[in-house]
Amino acid sequence: MKNRILYILGIMALVFFQGCYEDEGNYDYTELSAIEIEGIETEYSKRRLMDSLTIQVAVNTDFKEEDLKYTWFIYNQAKVDYINVVKVDTISHEKDFNYLVSQEPGNYILTLKVENTVNRYAVYKSTTLRVESEFSQGVYILKETVDGDTDLDFCSDSLEMGRDIFAMMKGGALKGKPQILSQMMAHPYIDPVTNERTYGIAVGITTTENLCLLRTSDLTTIHTGETMFYGGFTAAPIRLAHGSRYAAYFSEEGIYTLSVGSNGSGMLGVPKFEDAIVRWIVLDKQHQAYLTFICFDEKNGRFLSVNVTTGAVTAYANSDGITDKCLYMGMTYHSSMKNTAYAIFEAADGSRKLYRLKCQLASSNSPIKEITDIDPNSMLSKATSFSVCAFSAPLMYFLAEGKVYYYSFQDGSEREIQLPGIGAGETINYVANKYWSSYYCYYKKDHLMVGTTTGNNDYKLYCYKLNAGIPLGDPLYVISGTGKVADVQYMESQWGKNDSQEFKYQTYSSYSMGLCY
Repeated sequence: MKNRILYILGIMALVFFQGCYEDEGNYDYTELSAIEIEGIETEYSKRRLMDSLTIQVAVNTDFKEEDLKYTWFIYNQAKVDYINVVKVDTISHEKDFNYLVSQEPGNYILTLKVENTVNRYAVYKSTTLRVESEFSQGVYILKETVDGDTDLDFCSDSLEMGRDIFAMMKGGALKGKPQILSQMMAHPYIDPVTNERTYGIAVGITTTENLCLLRTSDLTTIHTGETMFYGGFTAAPIRLAHGSRYAAYFSEEGIYTLSVGSNGSGMLGVPKFEDAIVRWIVLDKQHQAYLTFICFDEKNGRFLSVNVTTGAVTAYANSDGITDKCLYMGMTYHSSMKNTAYAIFEAADGSRKLYRLKCQLASSNSPIKEITDIDPNSMLSKATSFSVCAFSAPLMYFLAEGKVYYYSFQDGSEREIQLPGIGAGETINYVANKYWSSYYCYYKKDHLMVGTTTGNNDYKLYCYKLNAGIPLGDPLYVISGTGKVADVQYMESQWGKNDSQEFKYQTYSSYSMGLCY
């Protein structure tokens, strides 16, 4: 009890002492000067070893100039995997930046640090630097060689050509007849130079005998059929396709899916869905949380759904038992159609049907909404090539008897399309509407691509601008080369102007392709 009383008295004395104490300290603080950095844009695009990046920086501050230290550093955005420490390179200590871009092609973060060397106060300002090569952005042309194998041409936005890429750079054509050319954005792979896991933009090629993925920054081969599978490459390939968070590989033994947008090997294990042969697929993007490939399983006569945000593969209920052959399937995003797919089926007797399809959100019901018999006397019944118009109009282009026609989904009419510029003696053998647009629309391309030949192992590819689905005037450009055009694909060097993780996954250029995917 005595100790408790002494304790209380001590506390009271301490409080009394503090109450009588007069604080005579000087608390007049000087406000710390700010540092503001101006003159740095949000994004730059330069070609490796060809372009210099110059940035004139304005720094607003009350600090003395002699006390300021400038540091420019850079790192590869694709190397960030939140596990390993990313390599950051210091490339300048000058205030104004003037630098010959020497990094390997890819997307980089360039940062300026301005530091007061007296008090260590510092601020940072970052920008995105896209380092490109001559193959980063432009049109790739998949073609069949005179020997029946596969090669690739390239035409840049400035119409510079790279021809016979496999023959010239890979030692020979890719074996097998060409099938599909695919945009594979944010695709994981092991860098063959550094042996590091990374991801980037690749063009995917499938033939009847093999597949190949080329890194578009420098055309380095990052995968073939022999390197892409843990269990070995055994089945004939059908096609590659890129979704939002998942890519898909379709083969005779099933459907494989692969998570994209982060570092990895890019190798495939076992199929998610076995015993399927799928050729034609479309991407439904009406429900953005459930982006879905609709595809046709030729072996089992049914439609399948591949959810490209989860990788799940599901067979649609009540859509099986189809014995006819699927000749084509494409998706229109025209405002009057609201994400509607159309498919052409042909029976054994040659009669054809037009299927109208809508993606079901839960993949629980059949996507088949309407089946229409195609008039046997129509040009559509004789068509050998098809392409749904992606955005411009509710039409489908097709090739019949050497001429290009369109079919209207609204009234069922068909009409020949006039194509200025095609020379006498040229036979049309390829037609496709190619629509490419970034999410933020920093570019948009809506073109009708028409391929011709004179029959002498040659091709010309005419690119027409569209107005309400109809070619507008003379071709924008004409590409020529050897071989026969099998497919055309535009590749670009980024997938959006937003740096968020969502946009790293979603490639809105391929995400908006409409057409036969």
